[in-house]
Amino acid sequence: MSIYKEKREQTKNSLINSFWEIYEKKSLDKITIKNITDKAGYNRATFYVHFKDINDILQCIENQLFDSFDKMFKLTDIENYDQEYLLKKSIDLFTLNTRYYRLLLSPKGDPYFVETCKEKLKTLFHSIEKNNSSFTSNNVDFFLEYTVSGLISCILYWFESQPFPVEDLFNNLYKLIAACTLLD
Repeated sequence: MSIYKEKREQTKNSLINSFWEIYEKKSLDKITIKNITDKAGYNRATFYVHFKDINDILQCIENQLFDSFDKMFKLTDIENYDQEYLLKKSIDLFTLNTRYYRLLLSPKGDPYFVETCKEKLKTLFHSIEKNNSSFTSNNVDFFLEYTVSGLISCILYWFESQPFPVEDLFNNLYKLIAACTLLD
């Protein structure tokens, strides 16, 4: 990577980090480009080299998280995963990026992000649930909505209170999902 590209990437990351530090304290509609550039130590023109507006910087962060999700779960191999593996990897991904998921999945976060996460998780779990004879094809979508919404809510709750270790989070969620799917 050339020095220019490195410096450009460093500047972009500085703007992203400054935005995020502010977003952790303020709602999105209260953040200004001036807040971000002042915190990062750049001028407005530098911001516009990298981003169109505040929503663009948020979208950049969300896209990075979605890319990480897609890399972790290569969708071409999805049929080879079992429920336990998918749940463990989902929790790993959420805890690896706790700083972002904690806020983006919360009521203060971005509804688009929540819905996209749900759709990605539904895609993962669908390959397993469609083979479960407990549900008709019409009911699988209903069950997936319930499961994925509950999974996100429980993980968000765990982020906020961390009442037990992450291993217990996995065990508890696995038992809940297994009970719902009538797995042994």
